[in-house]
This record gives sequence, structure tokens and C-alpha cells, in this order.
Amino acid sequence: MAPRRTIHSMNLNASMLHQRAAFLLVVLTAVTGAPALAQAWRNCVPGSIGPGGCDSIGPGGGMSIGPGGGQSIGPGGGLSIGPGGGQSIGPGGGQSIGPGGGQALDRNRDRGLNPDTLRPYPDPSPNPPPVALGSALSNGASRAEVLNAMGAPQRRETKGSMEAWHFCRTGTTVDQFIAIVFDGGKAVGTRRYQVTSEEAGGTGECAKFARSVLP
Repeated sequence: MAPRRTIHSMNLNASMLHQRAAFLLVVLTAVTGAPALAQAWRNCVPGSIGPGGCDSIGPGGGMSIGPGGGQSIGPGGGLSIGPGGGQSIGPGGGQSIGPGGGQALDRNRDRGLNPDTLRPYPDPSPNPPPVALGSALSNGASRAEVLNAMGAPQRRETKGSMEAWHFCRTGTTVDQFIAIVFDGGKAVGTRRYQVTSEEAGGTGECAKFARSVLP
């Protein structure tokens, strides 16, 4: 009978340890929140082989195939098409042009990877401040206010009392655009769109491929 008591005791001890571990995990989650998954495509450090570096093979590194790695197909990975993945077109995905997306015009290109090449951007360009613009739009920003927030547009379009200012960023295979629409000199909304090299039928600066957005 002694062996049975020993096995029973071992099972109880294992069960208690498991329960304590689960309890500690709940407590830590409540205090610190769920652990965030590092996403190399979004925020790795260019030129670094250290933790979180774009040239690192370690956790969260740009050359890693582990969770969140730039070469991973797993959750948050640079090759993943799942939620938040580098190849996802969904909210927050690497191929999304929406807020927080890897192809958004307001993305900080000083960190992370280009979702098209999965390598750091060779020459990060200044980022327009659409957040400031968004608050201005809610009050019907004037042309002068938009000009101050976004700079000069790459292309203008007019039709009657309406006008659209097109801002764009030239990409390797896809050009990203945002158009600020004015009516009577006041901003009334925005239009986001993209043009692929196949659709453009050629190459060059994005401004030459801007589409009409006015009704």
C-alpha cells in the first residue's frame, strides 16, 4: 500500500503546484496586463543584432522565426497573414493602410520592417501628422490649417466648390494615398486608397498615379 500513498501524494503535490502556478499567472496578468507580443515587423531596431534588433535572430528579432519574429509565420510574425501579422490587410496588419497599419501614411518608418521586403526602410521619410489633422478636421479645418499640418499636397483636384488635396508615398509595388476633401474651403473628410504598380501600368513618383476622389 505504501507505493500507492506515495503516488497519490506526488499527484497531490503536482496538482497543488499547478494550481499555484495558475494563480500566480492570474495575479501577474491582473497587475501587469497580458504580455504583449513583440512584433519585429512593427518595431525592431534597424542595424541592431541585440534584443529586438532588425538583424537579430533572438526573440522579436527581424531575422527570427520565433513568435513575433520578422521571418515568422506565427502570430504577429512578419510572414503571417493572421491578425496583426506583417502580411495581413486587416486592422493593424502590415499590409493595412488604416490607422496603425504597416502601410499607413503616418507609420514611423524609423523602426520596424517594410512589410513588402521584410527589411528596414533604407531611407525613412518624414511622417505627416494625421492625428493632429484628424482633430482639426472635426472642426472643419481650413486649407491653411491642413497646409500647416500636412505640408503641400503632391496633387490637387478641383470640381465646382469642391477640392481634394492628394498626399502620397511611393512604394515598391504599392503607392499609398490619402486625399483631404474640401467643400467651400473647409475640410469635410478624407479618402484613403492605394494604387499597385500593375494598376498604374508603369513606374514613377506616386503623384502621377493619383485617382479622382470627387463625386
